[in-house]
Amino acid sequence: MRCTNQEVNLNVPLRTFEDLKDGAYALAGTLAAVEFDNQVVALVEDRDGTIIDVVRKKIMSNTPNAIRAGFTI
Repeated sequence: MRCTNQEVNLNVPLRTFEDLKDGAYALAGTLAAVEFDNQVVALVEDRDGTIIDVVRKKIMSNTPNAIRAGFTI
């Protein structure tokens, strides 16, 4: 196959990103928001030693994310 500047009709429908995102959420559902404790479990340090971020402990739930999102296991 050679690349040319001629238009090729592949009969592929064009969809916006929002349409694709909405379709994906319709199929897979959305996950519940992740909740974090105030406890810092790690520091993210830049090469010069500057602390640029922190990682906080996740609040664990008894319900798996898949079930909270509406999936069945």
